[in-house]
Amino acid sequence: MFHPTPLILSLDLTDAKEKPLEFQIKWMGISDMHNTWNSLETLRTQKGFKKVENYIKKLKELDLLRKSSTRFDLLLLVVPLPR
Repeated sequence: MFHPTPLILSLDLTDAKEKPLEFQIKWMGISDMHNTWNSLETLRTQKGFKKVENYIKKLKELDLLRKSSTRFDLLLLVVPLPR
């Protein structure tokens, strides 16, 4: 039986406080037409769940950085300085 591997395309953060987070999944080896929105609980059983955990960790770190930084600090992260 063929078991596709998940690849996160995007994360639905709208109304995050009212409903569980959902991830748009691009299943590797299958057409884009078969992309699905899955909850975190559904993805826990999948082979590539570590990628999902790393993605969530990265989002939390970026959010914390954004909240604790000034606009200038954030600009330095986006625009590389000339050498």
